[in-house]
Amino acid sequence: MNIDDCLSKIFNLAKPIVENLNYELVDVTYSEIEDERYFTIVIYNEKGITFEDCKKVSKALDEPLDELNPTNDLSYSLNVSSLGLDRPLKTVRDFERFLNKEIEIYSNNQKIVGVLLEILTDSVKLKVKNTTKTIKFSQIDKAMPYIKF
Repeated sequence: MNIDDCLSKIFNLAKPIVENLNYELVDVTYSEIEDERYFTIVIYNEKGITFEDCKKVSKALDEPLDELNPTNDLSYSLNVSSLGLDRPLKTVRDFERFLNKEIEIYSNNQKIVGVLLEILTDSVKLKVKNTTKTIKFSQIDKAMPYIKF
C-alpha cells in the first residue's frame, strides 16, 4: 500500500462529500500503531466543529470508503476530527483562516508573534508591535496560531 497514493485517493473521494455537508476538508492523515491502521479526516467550519459534525461526516464516508477499499482489504479505523487549536499552518488556506488574528512563526531560529495582515504570493505580512514584517513562505520553518494562556 503506497500511503501517498492512498491519502490522495481518500482526499479526492472525501472532498465533495465533506463539502456537500457544508464543511471544508482540511487534511487526511495516516498513522499506524501496533499494526493498526488509522486514517484521520480533518474538517473545518467557521462556526466550529462538534462531535455530532464528526459523526455525520464519518457516517457519510463509510460506504464510499468501503467501495474505494484504500487498504486493499486490510482493516483500518476512520477518525474524523476538527483542526485543533495547535495545528500548524501549512497551506495558504490555513493562513487565510487566521487573517487579522495573532499567529506565531518560527523562522531562522527566531519566534515571531504578530497579527497576520496579508497573504501574498510568496510571503505573509505581519504586524509585529508597531512595525510591519514580511516573511517569505520559504523562510518559515513552522507557523501556528498564537495561543495565550
